[in-house]
Amino acid sequence: SAVVIAKYYEGAFINGSVTFNGDPVDADVVVQKNISHYDTLIPIDHDFMYTVDGKFNVIVPAGEVTLQIRRYPELGSPVMGGRAFILKNVTFSDPNSSVLAPISEEESMRRSNNNERIVNITIDPANLNGYVYIDKDDAEGYNESIDEPIEGAKVFLHEATEFSEEGVSTIQREVLTTDKNGYYNTSDLMPGLYMVRSELDDLVIKDDMISLFPGDNSYNMSKPKLSSVGGNVHYKGEAIEGVDVQIVYQKLDLNGNFEKQIPVSELTTNVDGSYSFSSLMPGEYKLNAFKLPEYAVEASITIAEDETKIFNISLNLAPTSVSGYTQYGDTNKDNITIDFNIDNGVENNTAEVKTGIKSNSEGFYEVILQPGSYNVTAESEIVNESGVNVRYTFTGSLKIEITDITKTYNIALTREET
Repeated sequence: SAVVIAKYYEGAFINGSVTFNGDPVDADVVVQKNISHYDTLIPIDHDFMYTVDGKFNVIVPAGEVTLQIRRYPELGSPVMGGRAFILKNVTFSDPNSSVLAPISEEESMRRSNNNERIVNITIDPANLNGYVYIDKDDAEGYNESIDEPIEGAKVFLHEATEFSEEGVSTIQREVLTTDKNGYYNTSDLMPGLYMVRSELDDLVIKDDMISLFPGDNSYNMSKPKLSSVGGNVHYKGEAIEGVDVQIVYQKLDLNGNFEKQIPVSELTTNVDGSYSFSSLMPGEYKLNAFKLPEYAVEASITIAEDETKIFNISLNLAPTSVSGYTQYGDTNKDNITIDFNIDNGVENNTAEVKTGIKSNSEGFYEVILQPGSYNVTAESEIVNESGVNVRYTFTGSLKIEITDITKTYNIALTREET
């Protein structure tokens, strides 16, 4: 048998504010108290409140209690293995302080004359410095005596503000430029998670998410080892000489979405159809290959760091821009649906289906088609004209040669009463 004595604690009040550089901070204020488990102290979350205009009000138990200030509570409690960012811990453990003394049982049971404390918390700023460099010795970290600094590199700092299923929302805080020593630095930043990116000549050297804690932080970025890509350009297995090949860097934003294209280099294939590009930054690229008016193709590739990539390019016939008007007599008709289907009666037909093309309010249409032979049909919706329901239709054929860069094809409609 045993006797258990239980005490009821209503809890003391702690009110206050959280500020950074005098401005209110949006954050979770979490009450923590340690429990002892086999001689190990384990922090346990109790009450919590998300600040309103930087202000908070929480209830605390007796003893040495900690207020933990967290950003990004949506990432989960660190106590439970989450990644919420801890801005500051304020522990009530100083018996000589009127504000930070341990919470007495009288306060927690609300038996004292004053069960409330006012605690205003200031978040200390974060500072960041580092080097952007070429790693010459293949060793971890920046070796000033061996590695080559990169002057004029851009360093972008984007502060994370919120995490969701769609990704991370950020605000650009700094754009820095490295000096002749490859060095960059900044100060007075709100602690938290930051997306950091370094670029040289608009090409991305490195992307990363880093934690900036109050006080000094250091982060170095080395330029990745360069790569190359090459191969053969052919059409249906036959190597094609004299094909123009362009390689274009696909710059992505911090969320991995396309931002812009940056032309890198171009060449013409040799007699054996071969091509090769070297000294490429790793990343996403487009290869545009064309020998007009006959051939053209666009291919996407990913090039890894320090990679020699073999990529053969299979050409397509260059597409043709076909345009014209949908007409009945001398009148252009709008909103006509046009279908271009493959003429199966033509052997080795290179045509490709395009359907659902519509003429605009002026009766004009435009479509990109592969060379080949097509069966063309067109049809309007049923309309009422002078009390009669009518439909406009067309059936015809179209042949596009591989030498056709553009082609005009007007559609002469037939009027049918329904």
